[in-house]
Amino acid sequence: RPQLKAEVRKVFGKKVKLLRKKGILPCSVYGKKVKSSSIQLSTDEFVKLFRQAGESTIVDLLVGKSATPHHVLIRELQKHPVTGMLLHASFQEVDLSEKIEADISIHLEGESLAVKDKQALLLQELNEVVVEAAADSLPDEIKIDISKLTTVGDSIHIKDISIPKGVEIKNDPELVVVRLDELIAPESEELPEPETPEDKDGEGEEKETEEKVPTPDPESKTKDEDKKNN
Repeated sequence: RPQLKAEVRKVFGKKVKLLRKKGILPCSVYGKKVKSSSIQLSTDEFVKLFRQAGESTIVDLLVGKSATPHHVLIRELQKHPVTGMLLHASFQEVDLSEKIEADISIHLEGESLAVKDKQALLLQELNEVVVEAAADSLPDEIKIDISKLTTVGDSIHIKDISIPKGVEIKNDPELVVVRLDELIAPESEELPEPETPEDKDGEGEEKETEEKVPTPDPESKTKDEDKKNN
């Protein structure tokens, strides 16, 4: 079981910024049978452990000089909204024999031939499920074999997932976890045909042909002759 060393934290409020600058992460521990306490530990050590353990692995937390570890789960991580810097972590102390609920990630394995042959699109509806089990029996992940998905419309529901004995998934059994959808080809856009010089010349000739020459007005001609005689 992974271990993490920590110290009792005596710095609070705005002063915790100084801890972070020194590579120290402010944390807290809570649980049903323990009093909430404030601790601090190495940020680098925590990040390294979290990448391996995640939120579903029991960690032995050693505080100060105590040789008795706290059995904890990593529960909440607070990060800076802009920089993404880790600001705070919370640990939940658990009784190893007591059942608890935890969010467990879903891992897809295998290969769907329909997807491989580009006959269907794989859609994952859920990335994690809520699991109830004894604290020391929580799975690291839930594995789902997608090779059984062969045609468009095939799906895997919560009720179809194989889980270890003593583990219960709390989500609705009818929820779809992953499915095959129709692969729609992008619509081709019809481009207008380019105008050729012949088209332009033809248009010009047609306009010239249609242009009418005005005919002389007989009345206006008679009026002009009268003016000359006068």
